[in-house]
Amino acid sequence: EAVIAAPRVARELGALLGELRADVEVFDTIRVGQFAGEGEHAARRVLHLGDLFSVRYERWLAAIDAGMHSDAQPLGEFAMMLPRALRGPVGHWRIYRAALELERRLVARREAELVGRFDGTTLVSEEEAESLRRRTGCGSVAAIPPAVPGPDLVDRRLEGRARFLFVGHLGVPHNADALAHLLAAGPERVFRGCPDADLTIWPRRGGAP
Repeated sequence: EAVIAAPRVARELGALLGELRADVEVFDTIRVGQFAGEGEHAARRVLHLGDLFSVRYERWLAAIDAGMHSDAQPLGEFAMMLPRALRGPVGHWRIYRAALELERRLVARREAELVGRFDGTTLVSEEEAESLRRRTGCGSVAAIPPAVPGPDLVDRRLEGRARFLFVGHLGVPHNADALAHLLAAGPERVFRGCPDADLTIWPRRGGAP
């Protein structure tokens, strides 16, 4: 949130919302929710958190303590927005664990603060929504699970050898977990429909493929 905070953005967004006169304004995550000013705005404002970053950080800290992701890059894509002198030290697991613990406490407090500034707050998980309701005493927190319909089955007739491509920043824990689970399942299970398939892994580290 602090990395992208900018008074100019807040002013320009406030002016734009005043011109649009929308019926409902939806702010996506805390990073954007910080720009919800007190000026002219819609009759209803909603903050979509998606998931609780405080819970995400708790799980990340637990993974670190369990010996997992010791080489993770907690800054992710935000690293390029910070002075180069700070990027190296934060890469050491002892330092980034302390940084994550601090961020967890700060973001938990911020989640509670922002809920009171909006008419409604949404999350994907009902469990996390209930957790935030208990923590804040706010009844306007709701869970809205994904409503995207599953794809229709397509009869694909492959010509030649199948090739799958995995692209992801492996310094981000959920990407590393996804790849680890894919490989642990074994090729005979993952590629049973096309056992001769190739899997190419194109990792991204430090912002470059």
